[in-house]
Amino acid sequence: MDRVLARMAEGICPRCDAALGDFPARSRATEDRCIRVCGECGSHEGAHALAQPTETEPIADWPLDASEVRAQFQTVLRHLEHPTD
Repeated sequence: MDRVLARMAEGICPRCDAALGDFPARSRATEDRCIRVCGECGSHEGAHALAQPTETEPIADWPLDASEVRAQFQTVLRHLEHPTD
């Protein structure tokens, strides 16, 4: 958790190591949503929660590869748009 807090203090998304940006999201990785992540990771977690509400990536697996986050997000969006495919 120390690494996560240090990255947030540096303005870095602890989930993918991108910049947090001006409007960070709150990660769904903790019950109180106290961890800030970049908007892209926040969107990915939100879409993932809709598609697979019982599965989350453990914080211990962070940082995730940013290109992998984008690829997974596109897969989740396709699944949400076409759930029978």
